[in-house]
Amino acid sequence: MTTTSPECIQGLRWSYMQIYGVLVLKPPKKGKLVIVGSGFRYFADPASHDPDEFTLVVVGKNRHETGKSIVDITINPTSLAATAAAPDQL
Repeated sequence: MTTTSPECIQGLRWSYMQIYGVLVLKPPKKGKLVIVGSGFRYFADPASHDPDEFTLVVVGKNRHETGKSIVDITINPTSLAATAAAPDQL
């Protein structure tokens, strides 16, 4: 996941999917994670410049089958700062 701000949001939904629930399997150690409906919002700790990570379980149904997925997300604030400082060099 790449973003140019210290927070990110992801809907976790496509047109052919139904999301029944999003659960936090492993919370972040440095930032704050908030579940928003069928998505999430992550807020980085402005005092930390270390990577952070968390794991979500997404339960839902695609066109034919019901199931769950485990999603591991790593946030690298060093890359975020570099991207925000020099967006024309992407």
